[in-house]
Amino acid sequence: MFVPYIKQRLHRVLLGASAFAIALIAVWWGVDGSIAFYIYLLSYIIAGHFVIFKALQHIIRGQVFDEFSLMAIATLAAFFIEEYPEAITVMLLYELGEYFQHQSVHRARDRIRSMLDQRPEEARILKPTGAIVENAENVKLGDILILNRGERLSHDGVLISSSSAINTAKITGESEIRTFRSGDDLLSGFINEGAPLKVKVTKELKDSTLSRLFTLTQEAQAQKAPTELFFRKFAKVYTPAVALLAVLIFVIPYFFVDQYEYQVWLYRAAVFLVISCPCALVLSIPLTYFAGIGAASRSHILVKGAQFLDFMTQLQSIGFDKTGTLTKGEPSLSHMSENLSSEDPLMPILLTLSGVSHHPASRAINDYLKQKNIDSADEELSHILEEPGMGIEAQLSDHTYRLGRPEWVDKSYEATELPYTEVALSKDRAHILSIFLSDPIKPDARETLSKLKDQNIFRFLLSGDRKTVVEEVGSNLGLHEVFGELHPKDKLNYFDKLTADRHPAAFVGDGLNDSAVLAKAEVGIAMGNTGSDLSIESADVILPGSQLSKILDLIRISKYTRFILWQNIALVFAVKLAVLFLGALGYASLWAAILADVGVCLLAVANASRVLYKNQSSD
Repeated sequence: MFVPYIKQRLHRVLLGASAFAIALIAVWWGVDGSIAFYIYLLSYIIAGHFVIFKALQHIIRGQVFDEFSLMAIATLAAFFIEEYPEAITVMLLYELGEYFQHQSVHRARDRIRSMLDQRPEEARILKPTGAIVENAENVKLGDILILNRGERLSHDGVLISSSSAINTAKITGESEIRTFRSGDDLLSGFINEGAPLKVKVTKELKDSTLSRLFTLTQEAQAQKAPTELFFRKFAKVYTPAVALLAVLIFVIPYFFVDQYEYQVWLYRAAVFLVISCPCALVLSIPLTYFAGIGAASRSHILVKGAQFLDFMTQLQSIGFDKTGTLTKGEPSLSHMSENLSSEDPLMPILLTLSGVSHHPASRAINDYLKQKNIDSADEELSHILEEPGMGIEAQLSDHTYRLGRPEWVDKSYEATELPYTEVALSKDRAHILSIFLSDPIKPDARETLSKLKDQNIFRFLLSGDRKTVVEEVGSNLGLHEVFGELHPKDKLNYFDKLTADRHPAAFVGDGLNDSAVLAKAEVGIAMGNTGSDLSIESADVILPGSQLSKILDLIRISKYTRFILWQNIALVFAVKLAVLFLGALGYASLWAAILADVGVCLLAVANASRVLYKNQSSD
């Protein structure tokens, strides 16, 4: 619908210009004055009927002062003082300027969308008769996709081939090629860098990672930032104010000028009205935020609304979860409290319990036992319960087993003070085994936190892990405040306490137990590659990969977006004030006013687009 609308503006310009040319030729031939007036009036109606119609429509709705009413009043005033060619030319220039502005905005948005929309249009589906290429929309849940080397995955799914090298850069921004094994989850947008592989589809196209990111980005661009909302409110005050000034420019000289000529002062008031149109601000501010969100997406950062760009420029404090956020989230089993053999009856039970949860600690235990070729328990688990931040409880052979935090599995058990993550196993609430895990700090964590410190941002750590482990990580990274062994509700309380006088505040997490804090923070940042669906939905910003340094990129993009925003605001006001002053003194014509208005609009649009192409790489 938008492109035909742009073409309609161009058609109005061409028809209006043709009618205007006929009027000028008729006058040049010396037609009667009244006939010339009607020819001018016809060309004015053709060129300006859309503006006049919109002005009347908005006035009926109570929107008395906007760009349409200002243009209509100014040009009708010019008509009243018999400046017919100038009134028509102003309408034609306005329509031509609007055409160019909408073309520029349309192209800018198309460029952003084409950069963000990386969804493959086709997919290769394995059928009983062989592989066939189908439209990606026709792929169903459970279909087996064949992905050749260099091809991009259209749907989220599970790898059913033995293993393959995968390029995850389009989603996570990480250039390193990763090896995925059978049973691993693959996200749409991943590119196969190895031999042909098979993937079983687990999500429909509309629910795939690429589609969700693209849809969320489009929705985000509709969200208004505080700055944008402020200037929309400002425009509602500014426009009637300048309209009143225009009336005063016309009326006041009558009492102070010896030879008052109403045509001269009405003309100056008309110039004042034309240049006062706030359309340059109304157009350039949302486009600047639009480009900022697009720039973040190009840097593999999904921002769900323009207001979060504003918050990041003023960030006072930022909190972090530990596992999967500051650490790799890929803990490895270090040792157990008991040296159990592969034949020990506890091993199948431990394997079965650890296979229920998707928590990184459970996965680490499960992977370790699978490598030892341990078989699952003969009986199936029943009454399975997962308590976020605590662990797993299930029944097996008339016994209740718990796998999770030591104080949860057995209240009477005292955890060891070793600097490892301790996962305990209990039988009927009595501790029987502890498993100790280690989780390395992310390579970019230390540098990221150091740069946040350089920006005087208060940094703290809130984790459900053991205090000794959390304190060691906090000490290594130089964090201000470090708290461990926190339940989800505890995290929320500590977050409120630590950020009471430090707003805006952000929190970075990836787990189910981070969802409440992510929702509470002014900017909740989810590490989306390993994050739970709930934490991603609760968050305001999603980092699809595991790179913590993307937070610095987000701050940089936000600050550059704000710089361009204020640059545009300054540019618009400088030009408008200059022409307003010149118009009031009689040194600027209606032509100059409309050319200045259109020109500053186009400059602001072009300047806003710079945000999208700014180099976003870290310093």
